[in-house]
Amino acid sequence: MAATVGTGNIVGVATAIGIGSPGALFWIWVTALLGMASKYSDAFLGVRFRTTDTAGEKSGGPQYYLERGIPGGLGRILALSFAIFAVRASFDIGNMTQGNSIASNLGRSFAVPTWVTGAVLAGLTLVVLVGGIKSIGRITAGFVPAMILLYVPGALYILGTNIGDVPAAFAQVFF
Repeated sequence: MAATVGTGNIVGVATAIGIGSPGALFWIWVTALLGMASKYSDAFLGVRFRTTDTAGEKSGGPQYYLERGIPGGLGRILALSFAIFAVRASFDIGNMTQGNSIASNLGRSFAVPTWVTGAVLAGLTLVVLVGGIKSIGRITAGFVPAMILLYVPGALYILGTNIGDVPAAFAQVFF
């Protein structure tokens, strides 16, 4: 969920518009509709094929439903492939991109050296990960709502202060 309302939403959209044009926003909306459908099916299948271990902990996700939902060796191969690619992508697509966005913005806005931001983010990530899945759940249970409480009013404020430019912005998206 943090990636859904995280730096990728802000930096990714700005980058797409900057590299392409405001018309890129239309394709972001189309992709978002497809993404919502795939996210729903992922959540549904994750719950449908989740398991409970001997300690009573729930485990689920794509690697579980691929292995259990697709019979034979193909399901195992896809599950293993997903797990490997997810670990690889978590560094490049997730952590490095978001860490770079945070560090560069703090550097430009407040002159914080990028290595300091990187060290702080790495330390905080380590503390959360060492605590295990319960720690991750506890942190995100508080952090994600806080992000949304900042994100939505912030976006509404920006739209409200620039309300006169909104019709022209929509025109640039579609024409």
